[in-house]
Amino acid sequence: VLRNPSALPQRFGFLPQTAELEVQPGDGLGTILPGEQLHLTVSWLPSSDTRFSQALACRTTLNRTHTLKCVGRGMKPPLTLSATSFGLPATAEGDASEAELTLTNESGKPQDFEFAPPPGRGLAVEPLIGTLLPGAAVRVVITFTAPIRGATAPAQEDREEGEEDAEKAKGEGGAEAGAETAAADGEVGAGIEA
Repeated sequence: VLRNPSALPQRFGFLPQTAELEVQPGDGLGTILPGEQLHLTVSWLPSSDTRFSQALACRTTLNRTHTLKCVGRGMKPPLTLSATSFGLPATAEGDASEAELTLTNESGKPQDFEFAPPPGRGLAVEPLIGTLLPGAAVRVVITFTAPIRGATAPAQEDREEGEEDAEKAKGEGGAEAGAETAAADGEVGAGIEA
């Protein structure tokens, strides 16, 4: 939290920003109004699995310098993907396209993994869950199926047809027609006859 207790606006800047340190928002530069508080985030993006120590200075227009000591240790992730992003070709409605990645266990122990594709987006991942032995790798296939515009899910269509039948039953004879509709839909229950 950066706070300005003075009666004047102040410009500030966090320096030096290296490739490993990032201050957001505004790349660590900005103006803070009198009495204002800003919530800033200092992110550390280690480039290797070593210890890290650096002083980060915040300088203001009132010629003051406030120093933050940043200390951390980078860790090598046990599982790595062959690519951090991938592109899929343009896909026609109802068709599917695929991308392949490799997931590798770079640790000395078995590692569990699980992918969680967002629901309702047409994405499928195979394998979805598994365990990799030390040094082992597995091919991961990501499949995108483009939705067909205007199409609804089968469960939604069935629900809409059932609602239409119920509305029709109300207009064509009340409870007796409603019981016939329920039987036609495969529902179990007692019908009421007038």
